[in-house]
Amino acid sequence: NEKAQAERLILESKEKTLEWLIIIGVISFLIILGIVIYAYYLKNKDHKIILEQKKEVEHQKDIIVEKHRLITDSIHYAKTIQNAMLQGENHVNPNLPDHFVFFSPKDVVSGDFYWSKIVNEYCYFAAVDCTGHGVPGGFMSVLGISLLNDILFDHDLLSPAEILDKLDKRVIDELDQSDKEGSSKDGMDISLARINLKTLELVWAGAHNSLYIYRNGDLIELKPNKQPIGYFEYGKPFDNKMLQLEKDDMIYSSTDGYPDQFGGLKGKKLKSSGFKNLMSNIQILSTKEQKKYLERHFTEWKGENEQVDDACVIGMRIGKKTLS
Repeated sequence: NEKAQAERLILESKEKTLEWLIIIGVISFLIILGIVIYAYYLKNKDHKIILEQKKEVEHQKDIIVEKHRLITDSIHYAKTIQNAMLQGENHVNPNLPDHFVFFSPKDVVSGDFYWSKIVNEYCYFAAVDCTGHGVPGGFMSVLGISLLNDILFDHDLLSPAEILDKLDKRVIDELDQSDKEGSSKDGMDISLARINLKTLELVWAGAHNSLYIYRNGDLIELKPNKQPIGYFEYGKPFDNKMLQLEKDDMIYSSTDGYPDQFGGLKGKKLKSSGFKNLMSNIQILSTKEQKKYLERHFTEWKGENEQVDDACVIGMRIGKKTLS
């Protein structure tokens, strides 16, 4: 009996131990299950938050893309307007001398522009560099083209210096420029020429930008007034320079974008001296070949460097007197 009782006590102890183990196991399982469920809940909650954030990011991205598209479309439309005002280099007027225009905006729209008009027997042409590039420069270029057209429309005949004086005053008035702090300091550098197509007499005036004439391989440089179009503390009337042109003279009017471009083997600016050498090398070519050469050279010189500014070069070959 004692032996049977001992065995029964041992069996009961084992059963109780097993019961406790089962209870502890169930509790542990429930705890682990609860942790897993809670973790899944948190993960699901985080996933929902991430999805909502992703949707918001995608929505904001769509807004940005749409705004970028609208801005880009507006800029490209502005380019269309600017190109229409520039008229293109191939003017239909048969009295315009043989010429080319190298025109390379840094951005979609340009702060540089070229301009020309035929008034009776006179041919006017200019290369103009406005403050800035891109959209701000584009606004200035449209203003410059409009003002030049208005000035010539309002007066029968003006010398280049007279046009620059009037352009200077109009820019100052239109932009309300003064010496006050915060006043606009935007302006233009310009090389403006007038050729009498009967006599081939050249009258020229410039604001910062020179005019280059190659005659029989020799360079004649007409130097500008060292002041811009626009408010300048020490501004004074512009000066006319006169020169009798001859058949086969090659004239170049340029902004500073081409000579200021970084490139070459040393990554330095071409500079004015390099630009003059370049023109000296190509001036015997036809205007069409000269333009192709300038385009190719600019691309090769620039290489992997970013274009630093708008560039504009006008080349004009003087032929025989075109009007009798």
